[in-house]
Amino acid sequence: MNLSENIKIMNVLPPKNHAGGFDGNSKLVDMSKFHKVVFLVITGATSTSDSNIKIQAATDKTATTTEYIPAKYRYCAGASSDVFGVFTDIVAATGFTMTASKPNSMYAIEVQSSDLMEGDNANRYVRLVATADTSNAQLVAVIALGYEARFKNISMEQSTYSVTT
Repeated sequence: MNLSENIKIMNVLPPKNHAGGFDGNSKLVDMSKFHKVVFLVITGATSTSDSNIKIQAATDKTATTTEYIPAKYRYCAGASSDVFGVFTDIVAATGFTMTASKPNSMYAIEVQSSDLMEGDNANRYVRLVATADTSNAQLVAVIALGYEARFKNISMEQSTYSVTT
């Protein structure tokens, strides 16, 4: 059994030096193929820019109708550690703040397909939305791991969609 055949590894926001701060949307992940997805946010060198992180659900792959949903996250401090802390709830409306004072760190944001039905719409897609509080540079990448697949051989199917606005 190979790990990469039992989970779907998706590069939803390639590594980039966000000159204006970590601000923007990841690709959409199709949750009809998974019961769960974890967005793994990996930070590099940062300056003084904090980013607010939320999870947004959409009814279609063009993200015409969206809403923020609750999720959970945990944090792994710096490059010298591989131990994550306890899960913290993400309130849909407010998200959480990823602070610049924690460079070279990881944030694991867990989303369950059952959370997609919490709002008014029958949502199928999710994405990470970041809003920077300043215009300072921040080095960030986001990987999504889809797991508990609804069907076999999920690693061979397209599961992410870019939205141009």
